[in-house]
Parts: sequence; structure tokens; C-alpha cells
Amino acid sequence: MENIAKGSCEEWQVEDGFYVFTLRNTTETLSVFERSIDRSFLQFYFCLKGKAEFNFSAGNYSLMIAEEQSLLLYNTQKDLPLHVTVWPGTGIVSVLITLRKFHALFSGEAAYIPLFSEANPEKKYYAQESVSPAMAVVISQLMSDALHPSVKRLYIQGKVYELMALYFNRTEE
Repeated sequence: MENIAKGSCEEWQVEDGFYVFTLRNTTETLSVFERSIDRSFLQFYFCLKGKAEFNFSAGNYSLMIAEEQSLLLYNTQKDLPLHVTVWPGTGIVSVLITLRKFHALFSGEAAYIPLFSEANPEKKYYAQESVSPAMAVVISQLMSDALHPSVKRLYIQGKVYELMALYFNRTEE
């Protein structure tokens, strides 16, 4: 994956095929982040504060993510490279995970996850949802810079697993 960023971007590899990165725009102007991402990856984006616009197909299609929103992107038919414009004061946590790795995390519960339903084979999947209060705490912790470098990778790894569990936590309703 190639990263071409104008702004602050930190990346950690959780495991092979599983990445987390933070995008921050602490400037007074719009920042643009670009990254090549192939079709093997599910893309999760979480925004607690601010807003950002994701552009696809050379700018012919766009999706906004607003404060306290999440966005899930997956398309088996074509690559979805990241091209996002981030407004001033915005912070985004992104999780990239291959479908194979994702399925391994949830193999016993795959029937409960809409992405794996029989209605979605070989198709596009986009979901935009609100960030729950529990997810907001974890996202805020992932954005924190208050960790010693010797433990940051381990901390990030634990928090991203927690975030994925909270994202897919469904009530009995």
C-alpha cells in the first residue's frame, strides 16, 4: 500500500493483512490523504469530530462522513483506493483488513454479519452508521498520543480488536 498524504497520518500493522491508521488535520486548511487499497480489503472509517469526503472513480462519486459516524466500504469487483479530503479539526481512525483475515476473526459468527449474508456475494457493500458511545471511547483512545513508544503497538492492537468487537456487537433486537 502506498501512502501519499498531506497532513498527519500514522499507521500500524496489527497483523498480516490487518492495518490501522489515524488521519488528523490540525491545520486551518483542507488536507488530502491518498492511499492505494486493493479489492481484497474491507475499509472501516470512524470519525468522532469534524468531517471528511471520500472520492471514488476519479471524483465522479463521493461519500461524506460526519462527526460521530462510521463508514464501511467493500467492493469485490474493483479496487477502492483512498482519496479523502479531511476538514480542519478532523480526526479519523481507519481499519483495513483483508476479507480472509476478517472472516477468520468472525468465522463462528459469520451468519450474523450482513457482509457475509447470501444476499451479498460478489457485490459492493457500503454501510454508514452512528458511532456508539463505547466505540467513541475506543476511537478517542486510538487517537491519543499519550503512550510510550515501547507499548504503543501493543496498545493499538488491543484497541483495534476492541473496536471491531464493538462495531459488530448487535443487540438481541
